[in-house]
Amino acid sequence: MELDLSKIDPKHLKISYPTLREGVSRRDLLFGLLKPQYEIVPAVEEDRCLAWRGCSLCISSCPQEAISLKGGSASIDKDKCTACGACLPSCPAEAISSPLLDPQVLDASLQSLFRRDETGLEPRVALIASEDVFSSMAAERESFPPQLIEFKLPCIGALSPWLLLRFFDLGVDGVAIVPCAHSCPHRCQSERTQRVIGFIQALFVKLGMEPERVQVFPPPGAGLASPAELLHAFVEEVRGMAPTKFGKGQEDEEKLTLVALLRDFAQRFDLGGACLSGDNVPFGLLKIEASSEACTLCGSCADRCPTRALTLKDEQGASQLLFDHGRCVACEACVGVCPEHVLQRGRTLDFSRLEGATVLAHDCLALCRKCGNEIAPLSMMRKIQSQLAAGRFSAARNLTEFCPDCRILGSPALM
Repeated sequence: MELDLSKIDPKHLKISYPTLREGVSRRDLLFGLLKPQYEIVPAVEEDRCLAWRGCSLCISSCPQEAISLKGGSASIDKDKCTACGACLPSCPAEAISSPLLDPQVLDASLQSLFRRDETGLEPRVALIASEDVFSSMAAERESFPPQLIEFKLPCIGALSPWLLLRFFDLGVDGVAIVPCAHSCPHRCQSERTQRVIGFIQALFVKLGMEPERVQVFPPPGAGLASPAELLHAFVEEVRGMAPTKFGKGQEDEEKLTLVALLRDFAQRFDLGGACLSGDNVPFGLLKIEASSEACTLCGSCADRCPTRALTLKDEQGASQLLFDHGRCVACEACVGVCPEHVLQRGRTLDFSRLEGATVLAHDCLALCRKCGNEIAPLSMMRKIQSQLAAGRFSAARNLTEFCPDCRILGSPALM
């Protein structure tokens, strides 16, 4: 997709100058050497970044180590960044943007590809690879199967579960993925790509579909057969499969997130309370061991949660710890700060809990004996009482029966 660089925010532009590889002509001295080149790179939207809450998922996802924390927000070093795009799908807050890789741009590109596909041939198969891999296959592309819909990424590291599912949602019957070569300048992380593909294949099994609809092929030169031969064989394999359960060419602006797609699938395929577990699942599911009384609703987990999957809500005389399953990325930040050590996290996708927040723990709020103001959950009050020394009953009474304002007054009637 061609973009007008004059309309792109400068924060997304990386400026470089040609390197000298051969002799320099007088014309080069006058015009060539000083002409800058622009590359479009991701940038962080500081007002959306959750680094101040402890999130660092983008840092660990960057193979170039180009992301660091500055002033409570993530920051991308343009000099180190190679625009691979691996950081975008790793950000749970969509705080990293790119004019080329934002979901709206990708979705528009996908829909454009399907509208331009006039062959009418089935099965329709998508071929996803980096620009460098497509260039290396240039000599064979004329002999590729006519059913192929080609889609380029700057690097296969930008592949996301949402992108793969959106292809099927729009009507493809299979997806062939060609990873980057070992010499990939982006140094993409193959383990992450394998987790993405593993999750989609496991999801297809849950949906009663063949996981072989998504396959990885060796980069050019790495296998015995040519890419064209492998792709023709894959098309025939997909042809022998039953029709997919997805729609054909459905355009929906609301399907720009993985959670939105999964919610739609849960309704269309009547998944009900179905769950999908495994190391490749990009969602976490929290529960509190033993009884709900083990949680004192102190709020430490909610304060530490970088994605706001956990929130503490106090109203109408009760305290609730709410959990939004669709926001949880299984980072375990909450597990590490729980003073009661009662939080348990599993890598599980529960389709019935994607519609919104559910109550993870709840308790009534203790009220001040003097003014009636809310103090804290009763479970927290019971813990305070049990931990106070036996000879300090008056202090325990002040802490558990009166609000801070009334304790500060220090009325003899309260002692």
